[in-house]
Amino acid sequence: MSVLQGEGKGVIASLMLTSSEQVMDKVSERESRILRGELSLLPSAFSRTTWIYAAANEDTRIVINNSAQEPAELEITLSDLSGHAGERPVRRNIESGEQLIITVEELWEGAAQGSHVVEIKSDKPVGIQGLVMRGPVVISESPTIRGDQAARYLNIPRIEVGGGYQSEVILVNPLDQVMRGELSVYGLKGGELTERYEIAPGGAYIWSSEPSFGLSRTAYIMVRGEGTIVPLGGAWVTLFDDDELVNRTYVPGREASKRAWIPVDTYPTTTRHGRINVKFNFVNQGADPPAAANIRINLFSPDGKFAERYEQNLPINAQWETSLVELSRRDRFRGNVRIVSDVPILISATQVTENVEGGLIEAELSVIDPENTVLGNPLLLDGDGVASEVILLNPTDEMINGEFQFFSAQGQREEIILR
Repeated sequence: MSVLQGEGKGVIASLMLTSSEQVMDKVSERESRILRGELSLLPSAFSRTTWIYAAANEDTRIVINNSAQEPAELEITLSDLSGHAGERPVRRNIESGEQLIITVEELWEGAAQGSHVVEIKSDKPVGIQGLVMRGPVVISESPTIRGDQAARYLNIPRIEVGGGYQSEVILVNPLDQVMRGELSVYGLKGGELTERYEIAPGGAYIWSSEPSFGLSRTAYIMVRGEGTIVPLGGAWVTLFDDDELVNRTYVPGREASKRAWIPVDTYPTTTRHGRINVKFNFVNQGADPPAAANIRINLFSPDGKFAERYEQNLPINAQWETSLVELSRRDRFRGNVRIVSDVPILISATQVTENVEGGLIEAELSVIDPENTVLGNPLLLDGDGVASEVILLNPTDEMINGEFQFFSAQGQREEIILR
């Protein structure tokens, strides 16, 4: 395990974790790697308080990085979905530069059998990320809420229903007051679906779509609160083959925006090979007052050179799906997709890879706001078939120089071979 620390004012970053398995080809009698899972993350913001949703019967890992110059003291509390703490808090120390990886079951025996919210308090700002594992494979991000602040609006730009997909919305209340409101699902067969929610302080609300192997539909969700605040969270989108989990992605809730950058790469690598494409989903929901959106999509190569342009008008409350192949007019593309709209819209991007065995691997790509995202310290995992890929973007008009420093989980500086 490693921690990366970087310097370079104005740089924004994204991280891709890739899980693969080494197998023996019976025909060629050669070993090769097969892609099993991928996960895209933004560097976690440093916070003194973090909440992580831990689902029942899942291997939830809590990764904590301390990039400060001094040790930090942690207090970790386990609560049920009603916000009631059923176990005594666990206290841990984390040294400067150290990385801790903790399982919920390790802290509280038998806790993994139920769904809980884990609250982590620190006397120093630390980086925390929740992950869901299946053995050595990183399945998905676990809903991770940083800071004791709620949002004014929350939208989940994509869920999938039917076709073997099941979507599960997780909303967490990080405040010390009860939150009430409505969750509305748009795009389903039969029209809008609305559910009421009430979440106790430190608790969570879960909404799940019905399992179905009918036609797949892409929908989106709006969360409205009583008053001016709403809970935070997102949605797990899980693909099943009968009762077997094929793939899971986490779509974080966000506010509508006018600008986004999305790093993409559909070229094969040593671990990611097969058919690769990226699906984009746009929703014109969030503008106040409502108005039709003019969306401009520009594609740029890794060295910042213009490659392609696409424009689309999107009526009020309309939803539009497209792919990187359609936008780039080519089978493979590496670079970043820059999106500008004259009114705030919802945006999501999903990388879909069919591995050489025909397995479907989906990863929800990071949607980056170039004006409100800063370089944090990306979580790096290595070993057991897990590889880390860091993508840096320069949203400014000037050349940016910087440096990376790599540290072991014990906080010791390391030399890393980059490929």
